[in-house]
Amino acid sequence: MPAVAREVLQGLADWPGIRAGGAGCEPELTLDAAGGDVLWLCGPTGVGKSTIGFQVFRRLVAGGVTAAYLDVEQIGFCSTAVDDHRLRARILAHLWARFRRAGAQALVAVGPVTAPTVWLYEEALPSARFTWVELAAGRHQLTRRLLSRQAGGSWAQPGDSLRGRSAQEILKVAETVAAQPPALKVGTSTRIDTDTLSMTDAAHAVLAVWDRSH
Repeated sequence: MPAVAREVLQGLADWPGIRAGGAGCEPELTLDAAGGDVLWLCGPTGVGKSTIGFQVFRRLVAGGVTAAYLDVEQIGFCSTAVDDHRLRARILAHLWARFRRAGAQALVAVGPVTAPTVWLYEEALPSARFTWVELAAGRHQLTRRLLSRQAGGSWAQPGDSLRGRSAQEILKVAETVAAQPPALKVGTSTRIDTDTLSMTDAAHAVLAVWDRSH
């Protein structure tokens, strides 16, 4: 697969944002992503960000909102840094500008973020209105949900580092994840405990937060 990726990058030649040779690619973003609403779901690995977020997106669309959906972990692969939020924020702004031109009013974004990195995304989208929601779950639920990822979970997330790992390895990950403190401590964030909620009920709870913020 790395060889295929190299060939794709070489074939792109001087395509915008790609440097010669395909190394260290970083998009040159010149478009402002002005306005709109961003509903961001964060939380620990395995809490259900993608599953819940996509349900929220579908309900917004069904309710007449022209919305977009983006898993922030699926952008910024070109960076050599771990969790390069600065690059992800720039790419997010680039994508949102195009979604906005296509008529999108709201963006449902899912992905890990912490209080020290929130400002990068808000700075990248200075005219957008952010609603931050942190999903939480206890050790038992996180372990159960993480173990389901062995076979792909509710969806086969590209690049999922847990897929195919042994139960022992995943249990170690679950122990580490469950011990992490809340990621967000910003005044505009809302924390939702999903321990006793189905994914559907959790989506309802997120939409209730969205409704209150609008």
